[in-house]
Amino acid sequence: MDRNIRLVIAFDGTAYSGWQRQKKRPTIQGSIEKKLTILCSEPVCIHGAGRTDAGVHALAMVAHFQTTVGRPLSAFTRGLNSMLPHDIRILEAREMPSDFHSRYQALAKTYRYDFFSGDIMLPTRRLYEAHLPGSFDLAACQKCLPLLIGSHDFASFEGAGSRDPLQKTGRGAIRTIFQAQCRPKQANRTTGPFP
Repeated sequence: MDRNIRLVIAFDGTAYSGWQRQKKRPTIQGSIEKKLTILCSEPVCIHGAGRTDAGVHALAMVAHFQTTVGRPLSAFTRGLNSMLPHDIRILEAREMPSDFHSRYQALAKTYRYDFFSGDIMLPTRRLYEAHLPGSFDLAACQKCLPLLIGSHDFASFEGAGSRDPLQKTGRGAIRTIFQAQCRPKQANRTTGPFP
């Protein structure tokens, strides 16, 4: 009997060409599928709640896969983590009903973009923050944020060839933004402005 296993995944996407499996480039989906196929002794296809671009990180990406193997759930956390590279971690594994689908049942996603406006950025932060040196008008930015709320067509942000514009299936590039905020990071006495 097939089991439907839901995973919560964290990853540092620096070394990967995004989530979706590719033939000649390392991806998060491809890396997890290779190890799951070994662990389950059968081919495994994992479905994510969405896709990410190259270099994008995730704190709690939901994905699921089906398997006939009767291993305990700990095999899909501790066991799988022992096989995966250190920049991918399975935070949780849970058995779900057969009709659960991580993409179609996702209610929302949260995106976070960090930037540093100081003159000299620490090298240890270069992969996790954009460097935008100079003054930043936080009040002006916050005043514009309400313009982002609502449903918008983001087709102009898609890469060339990323989707067939003539195909009428799916949601296309229309997305709804429910909340947008911009706030400064709080400096810490031991680390300064860096977390």
